[in-house]
Amino acid sequence: MLKNRSHIVAFTMLLFGISVAAGFHYYGRERTSVSHTTSPQNVGPPAAVPDDDWMPSFFTALGERTQIVKLPSLRTTPTMDEKLEMRFWYDARPDIINGLVISRSATGWSAVGIRQVNNRWPSPVIQENLGTPKSGWDALWKQLTEAGILTLPDAQETKCVAEVLDGSGFVVEVIANQKYKTYRYSNPQFADCDEAKRVLSIESILADEFVFPQG
Repeated sequence: MLKNRSHIVAFTMLLFGISVAAGFHYYGRERTSVSHTTSPQNVGPPAAVPDDDWMPSFFTALGERTQIVKLPSLRTTPTMDEKLEMRFWYDARPDIINGLVISRSATGWSAVGIRQVNNRWPSPVIQENLGTPKSGWDALWKQLTEAGILTLPDAQETKCVAEVLDGSGFVVEVIANQKYKTYRYSNPQFADCDEAKRVLSIESILADEFVFPQG
C-alpha cells in the first residue's frame, strides 16, 4: 500500500508538528511485513535494552517534555504481567520530540498523542486522546507486530545508518511480557535496509489508523 505525499505531510504536521525546515519527507515507500504471532501474550520477549550513544541525550530531552503532561517514564515503570505499551517518538532534537502512546491495561486499550505546541524548544506540550483506531485494536496490533514493532533491533546493532548529517529519526519504546525494549532509526527514509523500511511501515500504519487533532 503506497502513501501519497499529501497524506504523509498531513500526518507529520498533525502528530509530529514538523515544519518544512525539519526536513522529513517520505515519498511512496511500500509497507514491509513479516509473519508474527499476533496475540501479545504469545510474542517472544523483547531483547535487552541497547547501550547506544543516542540514549542519554534523547531520554533527557524526552523527560523534559513528558513531565509537563505527567507521562511516567516507560523505562522506569514497574513491569506488570498484563502491561502492554508502545511509544512511537518523532525525534528532531534539539527542537522537537513528539509522539504517540498506545497502551493496554485491565480496563482496555487507549491511544494518546503527545506533541509540542511550538516547533522550537522550550514549548508547551499537550496530550490528546486519539480514540479508537479505524481498523480496531486487534487489527491494529496485528499490523504493528507483523511490521516488527516487538522485534526490530536498534539501527546501530545492524549498522542500518543513513549517510545524512542532519535530519530526524524515530524512537520506539515497548513493554511486553514484562520486558522493556527501545530502538532508534535516524533518517530511515534514506537508509537502504529492511529494518528502516519496517520503521516507515509502522509510521504509515499509525498514520492510517488514527485521526489526529488539528491546531
